[in-house]
Amino acid sequence: MKFYEDINSKIFWKMRNQVNQIKFNFKKFSFNKKKFSKEFKMSFFTNIYLMRNIAVDVIVALLYVILILSFENIVMNYFIGLLDLGVYRFLAEILSVDSSAFVLLLGTLASITGVFLSLYFSSIGNIIGGSYSQLPKELSLIFENEKIGNKYIRSLMRFILVCLLLLALSSMGIDLNYVVIATIMGYGSLSIMNFINLGKYIFRYSDITEISNNIYRQINESAELASIKGFGWDDANFQNHYYGICKKQIYFMSMLVKIVVNKEKKQDNSLLKLFRKCAFLLFFYQQNYKSRIPSNSRWFPNEPKYNSWFAADSTTLDIALSTGTFIQPSMLPDYIWFEVSVFEILSSIIEHVLENSDFEKLNSMVIILQRDIDKLIVNLEIKETIEIISDLTGQIYSVIDSCEVSTQKVLSRKDDRLITLDQICALYTGIIIGINKRIDIYSSESLESLIERVEWTNKESIYQMNLPFSIMSKIEKIQAQLNFEKDIESVIFESNWYLKQIIGLEYVRELEMIASEAIALFNNQFCKYAVSYHNENKYMFSYIFIYSGITCYMRTKTLLRNLERIYKGLEKNKIEPNIPWVEIDFSKLNSELTFSYNELIKVMAKTVPILALEPKNDKFPDLFGHGYNYLLESCFNAILDNDKELFYVLYSELTKVTLIAGTKISQDLETYDERFRLVTTINSAVDFVAISGHAIFYSELTGDFDLRDFVFSESDRILSSVNDVNDMSVYERILKMCEFEDSIFEIHQRQMIRISWTQRMDAYIRESGLITKRYEPARFYETIIDHSSPLVRSFTYELGSDVPFHELYICLYLNAKVSEGKQFKTKWGWKERYLREVNEGGCERTDEHE
Repeated sequence: MKFYEDINSKIFWKMRNQVNQIKFNFKKFSFNKKKFSKEFKMSFFTNIYLMRNIAVDVIVALLYVILILSFENIVMNYFIGLLDLGVYRFLAEILSVDSSAFVLLLGTLASITGVFLSLYFSSIGNIIGGSYSQLPKELSLIFENEKIGNKYIRSLMRFILVCLLLLALSSMGIDLNYVVIATIMGYGSLSIMNFINLGKYIFRYSDITEISNNIYRQINESAELASIKGFGWDDANFQNHYYGICKKQIYFMSMLVKIVVNKEKKQDNSLLKLFRKCAFLLFFYQQNYKSRIPSNSRWFPNEPKYNSWFAADSTTLDIALSTGTFIQPSMLPDYIWFEVSVFEILSSIIEHVLENSDFEKLNSMVIILQRDIDKLIVNLEIKETIEIISDLTGQIYSVIDSCEVSTQKVLSRKDDRLITLDQICALYTGIIIGINKRIDIYSSESLESLIERVEWTNKESIYQMNLPFSIMSKIEKIQAQLNFEKDIESVIFESNWYLKQIIGLEYVRELEMIASEAIALFNNQFCKYAVSYHNENKYMFSYIFIYSGITCYMRTKTLLRNLERIYKGLEKNKIEPNIPWVEIDFSKLNSELTFSYNELIKVMAKTVPILALEPKNDKFPDLFGHGYNYLLESCFNAILDNDKELFYVLYSELTKVTLIAGTKISQDLETYDERFRLVTTINSAVDFVAISGHAIFYSELTGDFDLRDFVFSESDRILSSVNDVNDMSVYERILKMCEFEDSIFEIHQRQMIRISWTQRMDAYIRESGLITKRYEPARFYETIIDHSSPLVRSFTYELGSDVPFHELYICLYLNAKVSEGKQFKTKWGWKERYLREVNEGGCERTDEHE
């Protein structure tokens, strides 16, 4: 009761007001002290900067003085002694100089020199002033408050005041000795030389983008002060003050961009400079400051967030219905206001560049983002980052889509638009790479290190661990709960295993979000645009997303493997069953990613035949070669994965590509040796035959003959439409190519790829358990293969040796299309063994290979 009586008394509130006033004045004094200390340091280093710039001139001047004095010493000590005494006296009378007149002469010369320098730099100042006179008042003040110039002006004013005081003393009859005169001469000389250096420095301000340095510095300082490195970082008033300064400076930066946009000439790089500074500011903020700012800091302004009527509680609904108003919004902190504000500036720059169709400058800007994209996602705010970058690149896509670009025109030169798309794809791939670099922070080892290192009673400790912002904000809540527990119970009861499970649960939620966002990025930024551009007949644009998508797919697969590894490590912290745990189905995620990748490969398969019709351009990547090789590899993988639907699509396109690949490859390699070109051209047909043979064998192996039947029917459909050349059918030409390839003793690089297919099929056979081998003790080298297919039993008898799979397609399909005299002869005995078993109904065992 006593407590409530005190609250109702005026004395209590007066005392409380006095205490708060004392606290405020103390913090104000501390802040001013810190500010004074900082300004003193800045003043000191500015003086060092000025002295460093004039150091060379001072040293040269001293050398001149030393040289003159040395010359005077030599004349007085050596040459004067050679003169007659009368001659010496005569010269001394003629050359005598009044010291006061000499000082006056030097002062006059210095004044005249200073006047000329002032006039010269005044003219430069007028030229610069003409540029800045059109700036808004706020930006003009930024230039007027330039620190080095103000420092010099104040120094010059002090010099004038010192001179006036000395003149006053002299007029009072006080004698000034040579020390004072020498000091004033040195001070004046330094002032004149500093004016020269200042003029050179200010001359750079003819480019108005230079004032962005002051804006950049103040934004960076505000962010640093808002972090744990700054004064009052835990005080809401200071936090809001730093936010206000930063917001104002960002506004100045956007205003400066608008002015530069209106003034920039075609060859000017002012916008590129501003883009680079803003991008670096964003990267630096993410990497050094954001994770060190409390999530409840007023640095993050509160923004209204409207809730759904269907998710509101009954009380809220009742109030809204009774008053006939909307549900009142929740005021939630905007954690990405800084990033959004800076990206708006970057977006306005890109918008102007696109209006001028300056793709060369645009590519430079995208490269700036691409180069440091890993710094942008250091806090792993993946969803927000992708959304912001998507808005930025969406402008570029819309402009490119509006351009009519023929494939022939694109291939005839190095088109900047294709390079832009390539850089954008690399930018999104860089996001996946950047995520992969940071996810180890969620590992079980990092969790244990976190628990051990954090001082839960020290609020500042969690901001010193460089955690992602999203995790840091969650750990703040746990820290607040533990401190509340200590305030109530005087001790923290929670054990480490409990903290590990609670924090580990937050880690797992982050892993789930990362995995889903990575797959969404692959779908929305690669598959979507590859399909869209292909449907619009922009095949070159489509293929940019295809081959970049293949790279991104591999990176994303690696990311999912790493996420799964980390997830399994975190599962050991799941001890208390009553605490719900997030279950992540990585097999489902991998299936989603593989499905999207297969759709991308299908588009690639349809695009490759079109690229085969285009001439080679050395200034552009070999897209046909890339697509041809991936088409072959994807066909083989579809066989081993038993993905019949994908194989049907790819094999149909592969059959078409094979018919035109020989001519295309021959043209592309026209500068190479004739034999090498011939062998390479022939190997393209052998590649197709080898893939067909693997498909036939796999059908026999699994007992599902859909692949084999499709190979035969599709070959009939496409190859039968090809006309004879020089009275030789397409079947005969393919057989001739296979015979020539078999006759070559050296190993071609394409043959090495086919050997790898054979080895992978061999490994698949041995691991799948579809074939078993029995070894008889008496004849251990003899193998019996148990399989229902005579072809499999006959062919795999030689498995492990250099048996070419392409012979299956030749013997079972191509040989049936030509006369007996033109048929291909196999090297090994598998065909004879197979025919004997088919005719006799059994499989004969032999002691030696035939």
